[in-house]
Amino acid sequence: MSNFIISYNWFVNEATSAEVTGSAPLLSGVQNSLNKPTLIYPNGGETILTRSIEISWKEPSIASVNGIAAWYEILYNSNYDFSNEEDWIVVASGLPIGVNKFIWNIGNEFSTDNMRIAVRTINIRGQKSDMSISAESFKVRRSSLPMPSLLAPVPNSRYGNSIDIVFDDS
Repeated sequence: MSNFIISYNWFVNEATSAEVTGSAPLLSGVQNSLNKPTLIYPNGGETILTRSIEISWKEPSIASVNGIAAWYEILYNSNYDFSNEEDWIVVASGLPIGVNKFIWNIGNEFSTDNMRIAVRTINIRGQKSDMSISAESFKVRRSSLPMPSLLAPVPNSRYGNSIDIVFDDS
């Protein structure tokens, strides 16, 4: 393994600067303790009309190195703005490595044209991978309740002092 001289310059403010010179081995392969998954669905352009979303992702070949326990976390942003990354809300966390789908029951909570989903890996040390975010926004529409069907009373029938009204509840 070869050693290379690496020089770094950084500036904290105009009055402070530092330079570090040392030798570091050039490594190949996995460099981070976490690798990010790749979001597959929803990835943008979809219109979700149901009350649940099946979120799926491709796992990295190695999610976490050095045997450190890790899991997946899913987040959403109902009004995505690339300049404001702080609006992400956790949908689910603690999804084990080996799982690559999650069904999010959203109910009738959202109606938006600008929804995005993200998935990332987190380990027991609290380290987080980069988020894999929907490539484009997708739409979520509130579901309309179906109109009930009237089963009784039926036309041309005779009724006494009261009439039972029966709806199809399916």
